[in-house]
Amino acid sequence: MARWEDVGPEFETLTRGVPLSMAPLSNPGVNEARDLGAGVSMYFAVTRVHDDVAGEAMVVEAHSQAAAAVRDRGTGGAEMIQAYWAPQGGSIGIPVRPDHGRDPQLVFTPDLSGCSVVVEKMNEESLRVSHVQGGRHHEDFSRLSIDPRRVTAILSHEHYANGPSNDQAAAFLKFDRGSREWNIHWQARQGTINVQGTDVRVGAGPMALRGSGSMSAVRRESDVIAALHRALDSDRTEYHSAAIRMTRSQSSQSSANLSPMEIAPSAGSRPPWQRGPAPNPRDTPFHQFLRRDNPDTERRR
Repeated sequence: MARWEDVGPEFETLTRGVPLSMAPLSNPGVNEARDLGAGVSMYFAVTRVHDDVAGEAMVVEAHSQAAAAVRDRGTGGAEMIQAYWAPQGGSIGIPVRPDHGRDPQLVFTPDLSGCSVVVEKMNEESLRVSHVQGGRHHEDFSRLSIDPRRVTAILSHEHYANGPSNDQAAAFLKFDRGSREWNIHWQARQGTINVQGTDVRVGAGPMALRGSGSMSAVRRESDVIAALHRALDSDRTEYHSAAIRMTRSQSSQSSANLSPMEIAPSAGSRPPWQRGPAPNPRDTPFHQFLRRDNPDTERRR
């Protein structure tokens, strides 16, 4: 028997003890389906559910989903929260310092399972938040034109991995009015639930919280490039058929002076085995982005 209660904008205070799930957004209302795919500012509700089988969780739902279910749940109402939505495999632009009375102070994104959340500083006024899909980091970096020189933060699988194969995570960004900067908040968890109306069903085992944390989305740490490399390496390890590699950006500097921070993706790049002899990775500034399982590369080490 599921018991529901509205949480509202104060859900963040509960995230250290209660699993958070975006699962209901995989079955959105007709009015929100297009907007969720496009990545825009929308209205959401956060509701807390207690179920004898599925356990306890907080779920994020689109406006129409919460409005349709609120009477049956007996919560008496649901406080709507305005937030940006970063779709899976897509990006959303947000202001560096949102206006308190006009702009949303939150960014929601689908649940993570091997995926990464990447934040870039596009200029002094705007950031871009991308949801990079697990196993498709090379492809999504290229397709979304993510430039490592602009990346200020990355939340990747290494942050929320907890051992079992069903690693799951929930992540969101929130603007802190005190420090006047965006932070990435995340939870590591196991298990999934399916929610539709008042019905709650267990997916991959009951949800259990395995840890939580936060990081600045705008204060670039010294190890951000290394974290990007590790996220790309995770694709090489698990998906040997990937055919996209990272190449040097078109830079005014000579190639000898390029550092790893100048490395950028190229949508038109081809894997080394389609380009003739591969460069010696020891002699190139982009060696850390080359496929390690390429025979041409291996022979030249």
